[in-house]
Amino acid sequence: MTALHVRGKLPARVFAPLIALLALLSVGATAVPATAVVADVDGDGLDDTVEDMLATRFFPWVWFDSGEDAGCTDPTSQANPGTVLARVHPHPADPGKVAIVYAMLYRRDCGDWFGGGHSGDVEAFSLTLAPNAACPGGYGAFALKTTAHEGTIFEHVDERMLGNSCDWGRAAGGSPQVARVYAAENKHALYASDASCDAGALGNDNCSQSFTLPFTVFNVGEDNARRIDELSAYQFPGEYAWSDVPFSGSLDRGSNAQTVRRKFTQDRLLARAIEPPPSTRCDQPAVAWYQNPGNAPVVRLGQQILVIAAGVMPGENATFTFSRDGTQVASHTTRWANDNCVINQEYKLIDAATFPVGTYQVRVYYQEPSSVGGSVPRQASLPDLVVVA
Repeated sequence: MTALHVRGKLPARVFAPLIALLALLSVGATAVPATAVVADVDGDGLDDTVEDMLATRFFPWVWFDSGEDAGCTDPTSQANPGTVLARVHPHPADPGKVAIVYAMLYRRDCGDWFGGGHSGDVEAFSLTLAPNAACPGGYGAFALKTTAHEGTIFEHVDERMLGNSCDWGRAAGGSPQVARVYAAENKHALYASDASCDAGALGNDNCSQSFTLPFTVFNVGEDNARRIDELSAYQFPGEYAWSDVPFSGSLDRGSNAQTVRRKFTQDRLLARAIEPPPSTRCDQPAVAWYQNPGNAPVVRLGQQILVIAAGVMPGENATFTFSRDGTQVASHTTRWANDNCVINQEYKLIDAATFPVGTYQVRVYYQEPSSVGGSVPRQASLPDLVVVA
C-alpha cells in the first residue's frame, strides 16, 4: 500500500525530500538510522527524510460515516488523495521522542447540527513516537491524542497508549480496525473511537466505519524554517500553513475555521510523552478471550459467541479479528471500559454469509500494552474458532 501521493508541481524544497523518501521506502526504512542527520532544513535536529517517512508511515486509517454529504470531504475523494500537513519535531516533554501534529484540510465544514457550517475546515490530531530499534525507521507509535471541536464548549479529548507499536499506521501495515481515527459526519471532528464520537457534542456527532479515503501527508517544517507555507501546490490556492489568517478552504473569507498555524504551535494538542501514572490503573489484569455457547469446542452457524475483555485502565478496549487462510473476514471491537474497568461481555453473531464452515484464526489487539501492567501483550493469538453447520 502506498500512502505517499505526489500531485501537481511541487516546490524544489519539497520535491527533493520526497524523492529521498521514496528511495528510502523502496529499499527499506531501516537503511537510514533515526539518529543519522543527513539533511535538516527545518533545523529541529531530526533528519528531514526520516521525518517524512515517519509522518507518512504512522498516519492512520480515517473512517467516515455513510451520512457524509456529497462533496463535504472535498477535495478528498476515492480518486483524489486529500491534503494533510504535518509538523514533526522533538517532543517538548521528552526530546528523545518525536511529536507529530497532523492537520487535515477540507474545503468546508458542512454543519449537520446547530447550523454550524463554514468555509474551510482544519482538523488536527497528534501522535508521539518513541525509539524502537525493532521498527523500520527506528521509532514506534507510543501515544495518540485526538481533540474534537477544539476551543469550543463541545471540546472533547481522547488519548490512547499505543504500545510503542511498529505497525500502528496505514502505510506501516496497521489494521484499519486498530490504527484508526474517526471523522464526525459532516463536521470532521476527530475522535479515537466510534463510541466517544457518538457521545460527542451532546450526542450530535455521529461516526461509523462506513468508508475510508486516501490522504497525502506533507511535512511543513518549522515556523522559523518553513518547508511548506503557501498551499497552491497542495490543492488550496491562496491558503497558508504558517499564516495567522483563518483557513477558508480557498473559498470566501467569511470563514470561522481556525488557522492551520494555531494547530501546529499548541503543545496542549500533543499526545503524551510519558506513561500514565499507576494510580489511573485498575486493580485487575488485562485479559481478553472469547467463549462458545455452552463452552463447546465448536460453534454452529447462527449461534453467537461472547467476546470478553477486561481493561487495566479506564477507557480501554479490545479488537478481536477473525481470519481464514491468512485473510481477515470479520472483526469486533468491544465498548470502551468505564471508569471502574468492568469486564465487557458482548455478542458476535456467527452467520453463514461471513463465516462459512471452517476453522478461523482469532487474534486480539488489546489497547493496553504489557509494558504498563497488562498480563497479555497488546496483540495476542487466541484458540482457533471452529464453525460447523
